[in-house]
Amino acid sequence: MSRVKVGFVPLHRHPFDEKWAIELKERFIAAVKAGFGDVVDLVYPSERDTKLGLVSDDEDAESVAELFRKEGVDGIAIAALTFGDELAGARVVELVRKPTVIYATKEPATLPGGFRRSDSFCGTLSLTSALYRRKIPFLFGGIVLPEEEDFRRSFDAFVKAVNVVKVFVGAKVGAVGPRPERFETVTFNEAAMAARFSQRVVHVDLLEVVEDARKLGDNDPRVTKVVDEVVRQLDASAVPREALVKLAKLEVVLRELAERRGLVGLGLRCWTELQRFYGVTPCLVMGRLTDSGIMAACEVDVYGALTMAMQYAASLGKSIPFFIDWTIKHPTKENVFLAWHCGNMPPSLCHGACKLGFHSVMYREVGA
Repeated sequence: MSRVKVGFVPLHRHPFDEKWAIELKERFIAAVKAGFGDVVDLVYPSERDTKLGLVSDDEDAESVAELFRKEGVDGIAIAALTFGDELAGARVVELVRKPTVIYATKEPATLPGGFRRSDSFCGTLSLTSALYRRKIPFLFGGIVLPEEEDFRRSFDAFVKAVNVVKVFVGAKVGAVGPRPERFETVTFNEAAMAARFSQRVVHVDLLEVVEDARKLGDNDPRVTKVVDEVVRQLDASAVPREALVKLAKLEVVLRELAERRGLVGLGLRCWTELQRFYGVTPCLVMGRLTDSGIMAACEVDVYGALTMAMQYAASLGKSIPFFIDWTIKHPTKENVFLAWHCGNMPPSLCHGACKLGFHSVMYREVGA
């Protein structure tokens, strides 16, 4: 999964203490690099971009907004390092329009003579009011210092939320074949998806996928690679090699389709045509695709694929999701049910030995 770019706005207002603002800016940068350097690229102004590398007026705001647009930031974090100029902060968000979190900072000790160095909380109230008047949504991350656990926890949640938005808005999802006619639960509204979230459903004919799979040779390196991986990954001793080769061919075609079209995932017409006309049940293929970051949902469940993509993004690609929607009530125990789907679990989620076999439902119907 790609890294998350966060634009950092170090907000300041004259005549408060710019030395304190600069110190806090460096501490925020150091905290993010130390705690999130594996997933976050922090974009922030230098002294070449703004006065003292801070943001305190309209000129600074325009410069920082241009920097953020150029770098393609995914989200914006604003810290009122001193009082903070609310119009400058609001202008950056207004121009860039990305998910935003606001931090107030804790007050330092007053200087001799009673001079207040910061007054961050008051400035934060003004900034959030400016965003509210403009109907720009934002998160409030708290009143923090960058080394504190409250900041780490809040920033972690923000980065994950930003990544969800990054993946979800503008997503392309494959719909391979039509949905099952009797399953109205997996309908989806393409017009609403496009209008609200700039999403697109990429329709693919199931017959085309099957024919492309059939065209692949049994000894195609892409096919043998998948077969070898499956044999190493799980116990496939009960499955004929011919079936493994068919599964491998189907995986190659679907994986290359997703990569070629830039899909975050796909919903597949997984029964009964594939069983009757191609000879395999595609659950293993779908689980392996999900394991590799291409979310694969049963029964052309486009919303299910999007849901998994959001879950995967929320974990920053560190946790494999599994979309479960068959809830079978336990025959004797109260408040216990079996949560599963009919076989497309990612193999990485197997507890102990993972065994490949014939489908418990489809085998009775079509023998695959």
